[in-house]
Parts: sequence; structure tokens; C-alpha cells
Amino acid sequence: MKSGGRANRVTAREAIGDRLRSARKARNMKAKNMAEKLGVRADSLSQMELGRQAIPAELLVNWCSELKAPLLTIAKGVDSTPELEQLPPRHARLYQELPPAHQQLVLDHLELVARMAGSDTYSHSEE
Repeated sequence: MKSGGRANRVTAREAIGDRLRSARKARNMKAKNMAEKLGVRADSLSQMELGRQAIPAELLVNWCSELKAPLLTIAKGVDSTPELEQLPPRHARLYQELPPAHQQLVLDHLELVARMAGSDTYSHSEE
């Protein structure tokens, strides 16, 4: 644990910044160019992408618009459930029986595993 009792986990600010950076890189856009389009300094954009600086709501909306990335995808990381028909029937049934909060945990774990494996099957935030 880090000081203050905070476990080694990604904050929402860091996760959103990472998704924005990944979406920008997926479009082969340089940070400097994105900063110019958004009317912010490149160093500020970098700090926001690293989760070290808060992103004002209006800027986040404009940023998502420039990237053509749904705001909910950037904010939550996953904008849909896994395609249940691709899962073994038992797994699909177990997933559907979970409460929404537990379904989100499953999706978060799938995203982590996909990122570790270098796959984009369940992750919408790949570089």
C-alpha cells in the first residue's frame, strides 16, 4: 500500500486519461496537435492524460468529440457487455445472473486480461 492507505490501483482520473491517450494514439494524432485542437497547452494535455490534472467537463466533451470516441466509453472504459453468444452457455448464464456491480467487475477483469494479452476483444481503450 502507498501512504495514506491507497492500494496500487488506478484512479478514475488516471483511467480516463489513459483511455483518451489510447484513443488519440489509435488515430495517430500527436499530443501537440490534439492540444492545439482543444485550445490547451501540450504540457497540460500530457498531465491530463497521465491523470495528474483534472479535466474540465466541457473540455472532456470536446476531447471525445475530436477523437470521435463516445463519452461513456471514455468515462467507463467499456460501453457494452461482452457478446454473450460468444461465451460458453454456462458462462453467459452465470454472467447474466450477476448483479450489475458484479457484472462491471467481470468486465473490468476482462479488460485487464485483454490488455495484458495484447488483445482488443473486450477492451475499448487499446493503443
